Amino acid sequence: TRTVLLTGDNRAVGQAIGDRLGVSEVRAELMPQDKSTAITGLGPSVAMVGDGINDAPALAAADLAIAMGSAGSDAAIEVADVALMGDDPRKVAQLIGTARWTKAVVRQNIAFSLITKLAAVVLLAFGALPLWAAVVSDVGASLIVVANGLRLLRGRPLGRMRSKPLLPTATVRPHEAAVIAAVPAGDDCCTPSPVGCCS
Repeated sequence: TRTVLLTGDNRAVGQAIGDRLGVSEVRAELMPQDKSTAITGLGPSVAMVGDGINDAPALAAADLAIAMGSAGSDAAIEVADVALMGDDPRKVAQLIGTARWTKAVVRQNIAFSLITKLAAVVLLAFGALPLWAAVVSDVGASLIVVANGLRLLRGRPLGRMRSKPLLPTATVRPHEAAVIAAVPAGDDCCTPSPVGCCS
């Protein structure tokens, strides 16, 4: 995974922000179209976090566009795939964990439903399961799937579902810069990371 900082600020300011964030690759003094071109050249799978109207073209060019909701401009939010309702870019890490957790729960529910229904069909075909029992097992499986899905309402992914930050835990002020990252092809881009990429 590669993390890149794109900013319209001058090189000294951009480098200072990059040093603070622990981002080694900084591209400064960029116009909106320059950011868009940079994203296009980063690879086949790119996520971007931005908040300003100058970020809108780059967000539109990214495979996954994340706008800082409360701080972002209407133009940035309009083109974004995800709008974060907060000013802290580190909330992207929470988004990663939630996406991973949701994906895991969906897979669990699909697997459980298929296994229970297939088992019921096989047992019915061999006469080993009465019809009423098959109906009860189907309803029971549905209730279990719903209950499993309700775990997502807790809003706290557990263990390995939490995102590992790509950047240090230093305080990051809103509006400092837009950060993008190229993601290896095949990675799940529904799991963006600390100041803005998929992991």
